[in-house]
Amino acid sequence: MPLVEGVSVVCWLAPVAGERMTSFVDYLVDTQVRGLVCDEASGAAAEANARGERRTVPVETIAAVGDDHAGWLAAARAAIARLLAR
Repeated sequence: MPLVEGVSVVCWLAPVAGERMTSFVDYLVDTQVRGLVCDEASGAAAEANARGERRTVPVETIAAVGDDHAGWLAAARAAIARLLAR
């Protein structure tokens, strides 16, 4: 998957779960991606966490705080920083 070449952290914000997320997390194992950030509202976080734990892909989950875009962005940046610090 050439779209993750040179990528350190993937931010998955779209609503998806199940087999698509499973396949994606399995794929990440053989790349230089160091972590995955999922938006809690996307529904993908639980599946990504379960797959990530078994496949050694660290997963961070962020949650929206109402209409607080700045707060959500700060949470996303903090999650990315935590993954890059590993």
